[in-house]
Amino acid sequence: MAELHIAVDGVTPTSIQDASGHKLAITSNGSINVTSVPEGALPYTTLVEDTASVTTANNYLSIFNPVGSGKTFIFYQFTCFPYATAATGPTVNMEVQRISAASGGTQLAAANINKFDTLQPNSAAEVRTGNPTVTLVGTLPVLAIPPAITSAAVGVSSTATIVPPTGALFICHAGEGLVVRQSAGSDIDERWSMGFTWTEM
Repeated sequence: MAELHIAVDGVTPTSIQDASGHKLAITSNGSINVTSVPEGALPYTTLVEDTASVTTANNYLSIFNPVGSGKTFIFYQFTCFPYATAATGPTVNMEVQRISAASGGTQLAAANINKFDTLQPNSAAEVRTGNPTVTLVGTLPVLAIPPAITSAAVGVSSTATIVPPTGALFICHAGEGLVVRQSAGSDIDERWSMGFTWTEM
């Protein structure tokens, strides 16, 4: 059995954590929260579907936490479905990379960012498609998903579902975000459906 550690603020326990880092959080009303979603965090999700690769470098989807939002974004999942409509050969990965700015492209209206509860407020995120201009942070991606490689129009590779360690460790503060992008050299017969799930608090 894993050893239990009690995190204490003054004399009031706020969470119970095992040796592997899994937590049971004590909420403000004294109940135990058995999910990895912090108390008061609101969940959102967005997806772009049946998106064709282009031969030039391209930014397909960005999620940005605006400067001054007063929010912290915690990303729980990135899902990517690669497939193809014809024979494909190039092996240019779809990458997820951190960004420090995003502009241009097509910005999704806040009211159209999907909610898990229709009564919660609109997301503070700036969600963009259509090759937005972004400022990359660092030179390496945080995730890389290979495309479907096929000799006919029936090819599909494994669905890639990426969940950060313990389910909730990938954080974007105000002025930070993520972009899904490909470098030049992709095959236009490749198709992608991809999206993120995150909370804001």
